[in-house]
Amino acid sequence: MPIRVMPDGSFVCDTPDEAISMRDRLMERRAKEARREARRVARAGAPSDHVGAGNGDGDKTTALQALLVDSPDGISSDDLAQHLGVGARSLPPLMVALRRRAREKGHDLAQLLVRERIFDQSGRAVSRYRLTEEGVKLLKED
Repeated sequence: MPIRVMPDGSFVCDTPDEAISMRDRLMERRAKEARREARRVARAGAPSDHVGAGNGDGDKTTALQALLVDSPDGISSDDLAQHLGVGARSLPPLMVALRRRAREKGHDLAQLLVRERIFDQSGRAVSRYRLTEEGVKLLKED
């Protein structure tokens, strides 16, 4: 399987099968690097937005509250992550911070926020978060 790397960085393969194999390996490597970078970015969120940090009163938690209030029909986890500028894996710590805020005010988050399982256009299961009437009233007072 002689694959030669040319001085300009391009590859030369002797057969089409070798070229396809090389392309597949390169694409797999790039995808793996992209996943690694996405995990690194997701872990690097603001410290105040993580479960073990302080009281959870971070800017992202406040932005999450505003998005929930402004979305009476609910908002998907993908849209939340996109609007907040975080990875989808950063949403659970934000929900924990929101639960903590609710508890501090003597409320149960389950009575204020409804989480529904929906399917996006590709058939992938995602969560949709919608505030109850009590949740909207409480967050508007906040």
